[in-house]
Amino acid sequence: CGCSSAGPCEIPRLGKELSYCGSLSSDLVVQLVVEGSATDPRVACRSLAGETLACFDVDVPDLFSNVAVHVSRELGPRNCRPRLVLASGRLAPPALNFFELLAAARADATA
Repeated sequence: CGCSSAGPCEIPRLGKELSYCGSLSSDLVVQLVVEGSATDPRVACRSLAGETLACFDVDVPDLFSNVAVHVSRELGPRNCRPRLVLASGRLAPPALNFFELLAAARADATA
């Protein structure tokens, strides 16, 4: 597998029923689009091809919830990690909550 300062290294052998595999995870780019009114917001998750992957209402108790966690739950089990992009094209920060997402959507709409 290569060399280190201690000399050549080897990948450890595994038992009969075990094997190594590459990473099965990849990135899924999801664009977040805020729809609906200010009092009844809805978030659409779209692929870069424009396909709607998920759509959900944002309720008051969810305002300070992490958007990435909620989107992952809405998308269901997949062998990928969602990378969230705002409607403006900017990459969403990992700790983005719905309150911040709605504020960013309002700011983009008035710009």
